[in-house]
Amino acid sequence: MEIVTFANIKGGIGKTTLSYNFGEYLAFHGNKVLFMDLDQQSSLSRNYKGITEDQKHSVEAIFNIYNFEKVEPKIWNVKKNIDIISGTSRLDKIQSQLVTYSNKYVILYQWLQRHYDDVVAKYDYMIIDCHPDLGIATSNAVVVSDAIFAPVKPEKYSFDSLKEFKNRLSSLKQEVVNIQTGESLIKAKTYFIGNAIRKVDGVSKAFTHMIDSEMESAKKNKLDDNLWICKIPEWILFPVTASFSMPLCEMEKIARTLKKDLTKDQQNDEAFMSKRRYFKNQSKAKFEEINNIFETLKRYA
Repeated sequence: MEIVTFANIKGGIGKTTLSYNFGEYLAFHGNKVLFMDLDQQSSLSRNYKGITEDQKHSVEAIFNIYNFEKVEPKIWNVKKNIDIISGTSRLDKIQSQLVTYSNKYVILYQWLQRHYDDVVAKYDYMIIDCHPDLGIATSNAVVVSDAIFAPVKPEKYSFDSLKEFKNRLSSLKQEVVNIQTGESLIKAKTYFIGNAIRKVDGVSKAFTHMIDSEMESAKKNKLDDNLWICKIPEWILFPVTASFSMPLCEMEKIARTLKKDLTKDQQNDEAFMSKRRYFKNQSKAKFEEINNIFETLKRYA
């Protein structure tokens, strides 16, 4: 199982939207995906119907080590190839209780070790969506990850947060070490994603130029960590996924399905047909660019 974490310390930069759509893309192409929602807002979990407000059996069950009932999280099957361990609004309180706990950064690591047969061996990918911080839960995700994707928008505060995120990741790597060898337990490489880049904005142009320069420098120096790996234009369809509660891969499938191949229920559903018209009005090039973005992420995952 490859574990991919979407993280940064700045909110509103597209972590949840990207993690949701990337995981759906992987599942659409036949991979078994387990989502883990480590954001207290639980936005990722709310994309899926049928998940009850069962906080006791959410990610809380993994991190609430002081609950001696030995409760396990419920793994919800939400659609073909996709399962999820839902988020909880109580994660803040649980993290505050773990501050003095000596093994606070390896709780998820230890849980995955105990559940190798029924979790790790069962899935191709785990996609973790994190709260905009580098707190205990996010740090646990970093420890178990194979890759960390950090979206960044062309905004001053978003870009400033990137430097802070890098510094705190570096400190965490030095802190979370194997006691016997002294080596860091964090093996994940970090990759940056330029997100919501406008074409005519001066800040975006400077941002794009900076990304291009760093990508060229990394290629020249054969670097494989702290890389910029893709640029996502603002006009692309990502923001509408929350409005329609539908991933981009499904939008593309609906757009390309002939009307005669739709079910009668779909054809008689006015809301569905209205959405379909919107999807069909999007250019084929947009969907192709989206797929290229996900193929790039998959290559680095």
